[in-house]
Amino acid sequence: MGIYACHRPWASVESIAFAAKHGLGLNVDLWLPQYLDERPTAEIAAALRERIPPGMPLSVHGAFLDLSFTSKDRRIQEVSRLRVEQSLQIAEALGAPCAVFHTGYSEGLLKWTQWSAGEYAGLVCEFWQRMSIPEGVEIVLENAEEEMPELLREMAVALRQSGIPVSVCFDVAHAHIFSPHPVSRWVSELAEHLRWCHLSDNDGQVDSHLALGTGGVDFTGFFAALKQRELAPGLILELDDVGALSESLCFLRDVGAWREWAGWGDGEC
Repeated sequence: MGIYACHRPWASVESIAFAAKHGLGLNVDLWLPQYLDERPTAEIAAALRERIPPGMPLSVHGAFLDLSFTSKDRRIQEVSRLRVEQSLQIAEALGAPCAVFHTGYSEGLLKWTQWSAGEYAGLVCEFWQRMSIPEGVEIVLENAEEEMPELLREMAVALRQSGIPVSVCFDVAHAHIFSPHPVSRWVSELAEHLRWCHLSDNDGQVDSHLALGTGGVDFTGFFAALKQRELAPGLILELDDVGALSESLCFLRDVGAWREWAGWGDGEC
């Protein structure tokens, strides 16, 4: 599935040129909901189509900030559904085969509501079962504050059983902050559903989206676990500038991931 650079539409277009130069795919990141409020969804999609080179492999990251799939407030639920619908419409318009969404899980939420993890997973599944998902777009659930991979796996299993096309995305940087478990356990537990991985680095405290190899994420264990399971998910570099992208491609070259994920040699990064 290859390696993807991250493009935030409200930011510089440098990441698109970088992706084209290095033969990468592009992850269109719509995480900021207010961006979807600036103009009609069709216009946003049209503007993105104009700037993205034809034939470039794509994925979409759906809006997530301030959204709640399990809120007891009807209006918050309505807005959350609207932002998900807009994200899915853009993915469909761009021809992206998938859209990645956070589950909205947080330990604090469960403490306030007194839901069990299983009850929360059921409510998230109910939200997605009520959504109209465009044909050809797969829903991808990503870990954010989840402490254990089993919750994400259970959601994927439940949604698949209800007929919704779904896979999972393992964000190694989020797990480094929120989970006490090694990356090898995450890969092992999610293996059957794992289609994508989000890569960045951090110090274990703040999700700072550092270049790979400049923080404390266990990338050695991560790539070893993928190799052991014979998995080759798409790798999305969730980085905010081309300097960090370039540094991270060099890191991937040095650990051999260029050759395994993109068929590249040991050329310049």
